[in-house]
Amino acid sequence: MEKTILFSWSGGKDSALALHEMLKTKSHNIILFSTFTQDFRRITMHGVREELIEAQAKALSLPLEKLYIPANCPLEEYNA
Repeated sequence: MEKTILFSWSGGKDSALALHEMLKTKSHNIILFSTFTQDFRRITMHGVREELIEAQAKALSLPLEKLYIPANCPLEEYNA
């Protein structure tokens, strides 16, 4: 039975390399997961625009789940 993996996706090179390794096995259903700052619609950690993340997911033919958090989100809220 294939497992479904919720894969943390920042759109950067580290995420891309990790995803590349995961895709080699072809034994997982992968859903990309990205956290965006509500006000700016950018990846929380790197500032990558939402449109670019959507384009990456489309090019990879993978679904994308999004979570929007407030700017200056407290760590406790982010972790929850």
